[in-house]
Order: sequence, then C-alpha cells, then structure tokens
Amino acid sequence: MAIALISTNRNFLELQEQIQGLDPNIQVDIWPRIKAKEAVRMGVCWNIPEHALSPYPNLQLIQSYGAGVAELLEDTSIPAHIPIARMSLESLATDMLAYIEWALMDIRHHGLFYRANQSAATWAPKDTLRHQDLSIGVMGLGNIGSYVSQSLAAQGYRVLGWSRSKKELPLVHCFEQQELHNFAEQCNVLVSLLPNTDETQGLLDLELFKSMLKPSFIINAGRGTQLVDEDLIYALDTQHIQGAYLDVFMKEPLAQNHHFWNRKEVMITPHIAAKTRVADAAALIVENYSRISSGMPAQFLVDRRKGY
Repeated sequence: MAIALISTNRNFLELQEQIQGLDPNIQVDIWPRIKAKEAVRMGVCWNIPEHALSPYPNLQLIQSYGAGVAELLEDTSIPAHIPIARMSLESLATDMLAYIEWALMDIRHHGLFYRANQSAATWAPKDTLRHQDLSIGVMGLGNIGSYVSQSLAAQGYRVLGWSRSKKELPLVHCFEQQELHNFAEQCNVLVSLLPNTDETQGLLDLELFKSMLKPSFIINAGRGTQLVDEDLIYALDTQHIQGAYLDVFMKEPLAQNHHFWNRKEVMITPHIAAKTRVADAAALIVENYSRISSGMPAQFLVDRRKGY
C-alpha cells in the first residue's frame, strides 16, 4: 500500500520526508515517479492535471493538500465513488485569524489612508477606530470561519456570521443563506471565508456593497471567484467601499496590468493568509491513511453535493 503525492506546482520532497518520518512503513512516491500504481491507496493532490488519478485502480481516498477542493470536484475523470477529504488544520484557522486581525488593525488605524498620504507627503491625522466602532460580518462559518468569528467576538468586536444554513455560535449573531442583505446591512466589514461553489461565485457584488454600513471594507480570503472585480472598482470610485484587503483572485498570480495594482484603496497579498504547514499536513495525511487502511472513514470528507 502506498501514497502518491501529486502536484504540478509544489515540491513535495519535504512532505514525503515528514510522512515517512512519522511512519517509515508507508511507501510514499512523488508524481510522476510512482513505482507501483496498483499499490496506491491514497492520492495527496494539489493543482493536478486532469486524468492524473486515472492510473491508480485501487485508490481509496483523495486528500486535498489545501482547504480548497473545487478543482478536484470539477475533475470529471475522478470517479464519484472515491471520497475526497479536505485539509482541515488548526494552524490554518490560527493563521487565518492572524491575517484577519492584521487587516482589521490596519482598518482601525487607517493604514490605506496613511500609506497613500505618505506617497503624496500629506500630513492628515484621523481618529483611530475602536473595536466597538466596527461590525464585522464573517461569511462562511465552517471550521475556520467559526473559529475566526468567535475569536474576534471575544476581542470586543461586534461579530455577525452568515452561512448556508443557520449556525448557533456564542457571541456571534448568525444569519442563514436567504438573509444575506439583512446581514450585510449591519456590517462595516465583510470578511469572506467561503468555499468556491456555484452559489458563492460572484457573491461580493455592487448590490451587496451598497447595502453595507459606512465606512465599508472588504476582506476576501476565501476564493477569488466570489468577488466581482469590476463592481469593487466601481464601489471604490463611488465611495460605497472605502477599502479592500484581497488575498485571493480570479486568476493567480494577479496579472500585472490588473486595475487593482494601481488602487491606493486596495491592499494585495499573494494568497498567503493561511498556508498549509508541511508538518501539520503530514500528521493528518498519516492519520487518514491509517483510517482507510483500517476500514474507517477519513476525517474531513467533502460533501460533493454541497461542494465542500
């Protein structure tokens, strides 16, 4: 029995070493040099070519190397009976919280405004915003979103949560899918931590921006497909949105001629809000491998109907 590590853009050598350090008895091969395809029971995948999993007749689990699984679900060459697991790690949640905290601190201290003023050698003080001056709306209340929203609420922010089905979280006022605009009307800051599904594509649009409290800010660390780029640019031009912190984009890396690069109201980060840590990933991979070897279901299985 073996694990195949498959990616077109990641060097999995360290991951291979970490997995075999945890369990030397596991055969771990890195694509495309797979020694015995019939022995592969688990494929660990990130940004794989279509049909990359077809040569493995005894595959029992597909493990995403990240939290996102959209590309795997869209790959029609993957048989529907093979379960897919997402990477759900405590470190992803804590790193995401740190990113959101940084963006909120920058909002409260007018970082976008002062950086623009520095470029123009302009001296113009503003009063720092307090925690209670902002209402934070967290979109997506899965493991990471629930952790982020409750942590921010514990810090003194007023936090609202929005998800497909209504959740009950301490200190967080939760809304369900059909209450989107009622939710947005009570938020200064929208934080998108949503998965990439048909229902979430294009969700961050001009209509939603117009419904928000002022001043209004967007933090998108979910998926780039959720943001309508042209609507955000128009909202910035018309002052419906005062600033945006964007970590994910429709196409990555962001094209050098994209309008976002020239916007003083936009902070761009290169998809670094929460990255999979190799040691943590290896531990989960070994755990899920042990589970399927024992006939148990893997952890963090994806519901193909929901898309996450």
